[in-house]
Amino acid sequence: MKSLRKIVAVSLGLLIPMTMAACGSEAAEDKVYSDQEVMKVVSKGLESRFALAEQGNEASREYYQALIDAEYSHTGSLKNVQFENGKLQEKTISYVNVLDDSRDVLDEYAFNSLDFSTAWTEAYDSRTAIIKEFVEDYGLTVSNGYQSTLNELVANGTAAAKSKHAEETLESLLSNVEFSCTPDEWSDYCTYEAVVENTSELSYKDITLSVSAYDSDGIKTEEYAGITTWAPGEKVKLTFWTDVDVQKTDISISYYSVAD
Repeated sequence: MKSLRKIVAVSLGLLIPMTMAACGSEAAEDKVYSDQEVMKVVSKGLESRFALAEQGNEASREYYQALIDAEYSHTGSLKNVQFENGKLQEKTISYVNVLDDSRDVLDEYAFNSLDFSTAWTEAYDSRTAIIKEFVEDYGLTVSNGYQSTLNELVANGTAAAKSKHAEETLESLLSNVEFSCTPDEWSDYCTYEAVVENTSELSYKDITLSVSAYDSDGIKTEEYAGITTWAPGEKVKLTFWTDVDVQKTDISISYYSVAD
């Protein structure tokens, strides 16, 4: 009987810590992160990346991968936790996804090629734009020694967000352009015209547009149009001249700049 009691006691002794461990695991999984706790994790990830960057290693695929890994080792965990703030959760997951995109750039392009530089810069701009929001909207901070580095990222994020806004605004302004034909008296050519108003707050200049003009058979002809300056509230006329019986047009932006 004493042996039986001993076995039961031992079994209970083993069961209690296992139960406590299971409860602890469940408690960890059920933990809900506040904005401040999320930003602490993001800060740790950034500082880990900054610390590695300060070592001044030569630029290489392996070095860039190590920078991403240093940050991801902290921030990547945020993909699988619960947030108090749903909007911050969405923004944080977007940020982790950008880190994944940066890894994809390293995998998909020849290091330091033009395509690599373009794709890496796009990912960098997306990343810094979100960092800017973390700082301004959620109080992200880093240690004093890394403040200047964070300031540089925020400055790039500000420029990137401004550029994205300008591009998306211009695309919206040109999204529903409809051209009408004025026939030429002496030939089979038509002058196609469309009047478009700048309803935004931005002033544009040096806009170059590629106009894909499709006939009734779906055959495309490339035409071009341009706008030298385009101030808010100003209407401009886009024109091109062709002998194609145009049934549909698509406009793509080849180049533009924003006036000061």
